[in-house]
Amino acid sequence: DEAVDAPALLTHESPRPDPYAQFGNDAVPILTAHEQVKSFVATVSPLARRLATLLAAVQVRVPVARVIQSELVPESGPEHLTEVLASGLFLPRTRSGTAVGEAAAWDKVIFTVDPEVRKELLGGARRSETVRVVKMVSSRFEDHPGAFGYIAEALDAPDETPDPPISADNAELVEIQRIVLRALSGGPYLRRADRLAR
Repeated sequence: DEAVDAPALLTHESPRPDPYAQFGNDAVPILTAHEQVKSFVATVSPLARRLATLLAAVQVRVPVARVIQSELVPESGPEHLTEVLASGLFLPRTRSGTAVGEAAAWDKVIFTVDPEVRKELLGGARRSETVRVVKMVSSRFEDHPGAFGYIAEALDAPDETPDPPISADNAELVEIQRIVLRALSGGPYLRRADRLAR
């Protein structure tokens, strides 16, 4: 597999022009999640848009992203994945939660997404594709913490599948599961999402 453009990721460079450059360095615009995703969708390639909606359904690491890309968006290339991961919507950190430095091993980096941004991205995805990508990742990557392992079963039987015990180690994955369930809607999914929010 071709490597993601690490320098672009390290510097958070984006192919998009800065719409706020005219205001100078003192301006610190605060965009809503909707505005951030709207700007992203308007300025990136269609393949990058599709990748982003798929990646929003899972916790992203580069190996996970590459599998999703190769199996669900095979017509895309490294440049499209770089568009997504360098967009500012997916923020890199190490497993310990620290900032990513130049010596970071990129296959160990986790990309976090603001919950509201994740909701916006999932709102642009087909439900069938969201289900497909979640099941694929949960089956292919066994090193995801336990909370993610439950979601494949929960998609088929949300009321019958045990709720995962929540800890500091899996809280982020439980939150992703809750957002995914709400995006899928439907009574059983929403009931499970409500239970996970408690």
